[in-house]
Amino acid sequence: MAAGETSAGVRLAEIVAALSLATDLGLGQPQAHVLRQTAIALALADAAGLPEQDRAAAYYVSLLAWVGCVADSHEMAAWFGDDIQLRADSYHVDKLPIPTLKFLLRHLAAGESSLRRLSALGRFLASGVGEAGRSMVTHCQTTGDFAVRLGLGPEVRRPLQQAFERWDGKGTPGNRSGEQIDVVMRLVHIADDVEVHHRLGGVDAAVAMLRSRRGTEFDPALVDCFCANAESILATLDRDDAWDRVIRDSPSLGRELTEAGLTAALEGFADYADVRSPWRLGHSRGVASLAVIAAERIGLPARDRLILQRAGLASKLQVGGCWAAGETRKCLSGKGRSGFLRS
Repeated sequence: MAAGETSAGVRLAEIVAALSLATDLGLGQPQAHVLRQTAIALALADAAGLPEQDRAAAYYVSLLAWVGCVADSHEMAAWFGDDIQLRADSYHVDKLPIPTLKFLLRHLAAGESSLRRLSALGRFLASGVGEAGRSMVTHCQTTGDFAVRLGLGPEVRRPLQQAFERWDGKGTPGNRSGEQIDVVMRLVHIADDVEVHHRLGGVDAAVAMLRSRRGTEFDPALVDCFCANAESILATLDRDDAWDRVIRDSPSLGRELTEAGLTAALEGFADYADVRSPWRLGHSRGVASLAVIAAERIGLPARDRLILQRAGLASKLQVGGCWAAGETRKCLSGKGRSGFLRS
């Protein structure tokens, strides 16, 4: 923190972990999926003997990897109806090109009549396949931009651009394969799917899934490492509180955001919430601006105006179930482990 800058009393690790609770909803997963995924990634990093700098990067990459999942929600909903269910179901597919195409076609125009589905099929084959690929690139750009806003370095931003690559080179955009993919993202790829399959079917289901995709979707060496240590890696997932475990075990917790840094981070949160609908882009910033103008007119002091600005930026995150998690509500109100809006 530079001289003269005031700490906001909020650690970067906490604010990124809180954002992951909203990401869970966009993925169609229960609350704490991303937190549990992160705990798995960190445990696998330890089992693989990776250096501390990789473990530190894995923490932030895991929590941010799927933040961009809402960036294409409007387009995905137009094609598939329920974009959240689409993402939830995708965890059960080895995302090779042909299986992925079949998966998308099964979900195309979900809930519509046979005639509408047939019409959608022609349009999707003509242009939708390309749009789906471009949406993945948009996702990566969104997460990279958000990492920049949080002041995270290239060791985090670079792996985030590889979120949809595969070990066998058949991912998107398909520019990397094997060890060309950062080891941090290879960890997260495994941990993301393991969390879902372990939650639904236990250790055996998670191990069976990994072995079926060893050397295709996932790094074979990391798969072997996980399978050899599966019981110990997964042993405490159901016993420990996910928030406590990730925050307790996370690196770089000493880094606190400045007052300006916290406001900038909340602006990023606001844009994250608004991007789900193209008609509401800029809405949360507008709410914050109007709140500050009103506060100035009634003569509220500067600190109160700042709190209102932050509340406006976070307003959309707390409605409509977007941030339903109690821990996040506590944080935003200043009653939790960190107070994003506290004075």
